[in-house]
Amino acid sequence: LHWLASIGMPVSDLVKLATGAEEVQQAYESMNQQRATLDYDIDGMVMKVNAIRDQNYMGFLARTPRWASAYKFPAQEVETQLLDVEFQVGRTGVLTPVARLAPVNVGGVVVSNATLHNLDEIARLDAKINDWVIVQRAGDVIPKISQVNVSRRESVTDIPIPEACPVCDGPLQKEEVALRCIGGLTCTAQLRESIRHFASRKAMDIDGFGEKLADQLVARQLVSTLADIYDLTNDQVMSLEGYGQKSTDNLLAAIEKSKDTTLGRFIFALGIKGVGETMGQTLASHFGQLEPLIAASSEDLQKIDGVGEVLADSIYLFFHDEPMIEQIQRMKDAGVQWPHEEVEIVDAIFEGKTFVVTGTLSHFSRDEAKKRLEAAGAKVSGSVSKKTDFLLAGEAAGSKLKKAQDLGVQVLTEQEILQMLNLE
Repeated sequence: LHWLASIGMPVSDLVKLATGAEEVQQAYESMNQQRATLDYDIDGMVMKVNAIRDQNYMGFLARTPRWASAYKFPAQEVETQLLDVEFQVGRTGVLTPVARLAPVNVGGVVVSNATLHNLDEIARLDAKINDWVIVQRAGDVIPKISQVNVSRRESVTDIPIPEACPVCDGPLQKEEVALRCIGGLTCTAQLRESIRHFASRKAMDIDGFGEKLADQLVARQLVSTLADIYDLTNDQVMSLEGYGQKSTDNLLAAIEKSKDTTLGRFIFALGIKGVGETMGQTLASHFGQLEPLIAASSEDLQKIDGVGEVLADSIYLFFHDEPMIEQIQRMKDAGVQWPHEEVEIVDAIFEGKTFVVTGTLSHFSRDEAKKRLEAAGAKVSGSVSKKTDFLLAGEAAGSKLKKAQDLGVQVLTEQEILQMLNLE
């Protein structure tokens, strides 16, 4: 860095060479004191080994170098008053309490709202309306109430807990630490969020289909189910605020384009409770088509790696909801389609065996290696344990290799795996 500065490159004047833990800590405390006076925001410092030779010797983990580490500053905290609490309804019906605060500057950002997460968090904080609270931005990003200043408490009232959904007035169900509206898509808040999720980039990827459009479609009652998206007409879209002929043509073209998708994306887009992007693809790869998934029992679903009883029941109940099956059929009739998911069938030579993959592979990516191993009957885990049977170690294998050796796990090279799978 000093050399870069000597040839005219801009280098921070906070750079400091430290020898030993004590000097590192001194540099950290000095920088933390200066952060409020800087012209830019920082949330910590980075400690690096200073010799290139030593950096090369220490190498890298999967995502980070061993010779560098972030040392984060504590979150900045400011006191303000809790004015009210509102409960917002999410896509799956869960009610999230949001604190309305007297506006306050926290780390250069004016904060007037902060999540209270759930009922247990409200109870843990013992927060009440008109309390003075300590606010921080978690990771210097997300506003959060860390504690209540009870010494300033006066004229406070309990936070009112809803007895019905604040949006649709439907019944609520208590689930562990959460309240959930069970109205489904009859609740406009859940409908609006479900539409946004369905159209999102990692789901059906309908370009230009954002929050404002979802709000208008629900408010105008043009969309009351996911399938209604594919019935939208030129005149309906043209009637929306901000839509002329060109923007209408673009939206309808994007909706038409989304009909050619993949099964994994479609499953994810449906918004099944507990099914994210990865699980959507897992289900698609396992069943190949939608019909076997719809017909699967909870017991069948629990045989899939990563699917427990709770998730299996959630998937089973979703596909045994008659109105949802009708929606899916409407979307297929409108032209929504996907290719059959092909899973390569090979001899199940690793049936019942657990693998972990680490390091850089030369013949295929880690994802491809995982698919090859799973097709051969193996279960692929992300961490080494006593239950691990084999470690597939590529170049620059890191701590997983050492742990496998310590536990006596058999280590296989990429070449050995290629031979065992007859892929040479």
